[in-house]
Amino acid sequence: MTRRSWIALLVALAAACPKSEGVPPDAAAPAKDPVLVEVLVDGEPAAPWTLGALESQQPWSVTGGASRKVWSLELLAGELVGPEARVVALHGEDGRLALPEEQWNDQAAAPALRLNRRGSLKFQWVDAETGRPVAGRAELHGVRKIEVTRKQRQR
Repeated sequence: MTRRSWIALLVALAAACPKSEGVPPDAAAPAKDPVLVEVLVDGEPAAPWTLGALESQQPWSVTGGASRKVWSLELLAGELVGPEARVVALHGEDGRLALPEEQWNDQAAAPALRLNRRGSLKFQWVDAETGRPVAGRAELHGVRKIEVTRKQRQR
């Protein structure tokens, strides 16, 4: 093939290619909702909690400090898993944190998930009235897995 033939072939191929019109290849595809937390329900994998799933729930209004999105873990579990759902443990940067049923049922402190500036979740107990973190209660940074049970709560 001569040089002129190669150039003609390249021009023909370039003309046959679909035009992107300046749109990046991934821009046309819908954005994927990032998975924030893997969920196990009674030991079996369940639908993960995405940012979209969390944001579909009403966040708490927290008094004082910088504005952050904070959700009731109780309400999230009830809405995203079912009305009898109870979180029994969380996994994060520091390992596994068990949530005993007596703490879960405590009316003065509520389990909460907070989205930090880096886009990861932090678990903490907050005062049920003010929404402020409860001093001396366990916290967990970088929550990435939640264990939930649907078994009937003990009364």
